[in-house]
Amino acid sequence: MVLQLCEITAGLVAYLEPSMLELYGGKCDLPDHYRVKDIHPFVCLEADQGTSIWTVLSSKYLERRLRIPTEMKIGHPHWIAKDNFLAHPTQVWYGSDWAFVESSVQELSLVQQRNHIHLDYIAQLAQICRMPSREQVLACRSMLTHIE
Repeated sequence: MVLQLCEITAGLVAYLEPSMLELYGGKCDLPDHYRVKDIHPFVCLEADQGTSIWTVLSSKYLERRLRIPTEMKIGHPHWIAKDNFLAHPTQVWYGSDWAFVESSVQELSLVQQRNHIHLDYIAQLAQICRMPSREQVLACRSMLTHIE
């Protein structure tokens, strides 16, 4: 079920479509060939005043990928039991919350049963990830007002 704007908070996990994210103004500072192309789980690292920062998760183990500990997950038993890893510290997307809502059309969880990662662990992930500058995020917020 598609995300609602009011649900976007740090720790939320959702399946997002990167091409839709870009279509609605979502940004990732990596060259195109390094970005995920297909629907992937993303976790919100930060949400503030209509913009948010997310990173990509992966179910595939690679030696350098950071595993999300089971005890740090909240939500559906299948989500908790399944291994997930931080895809890469540079695979960070940011933009208006609206872009993330629009790109969540393949999200299957229900509003009352969204998957999350504990906020304590989100703080650790945010320290590892290459976060966009405040200016970059604010530029997305500014762009949003021009779209509306």
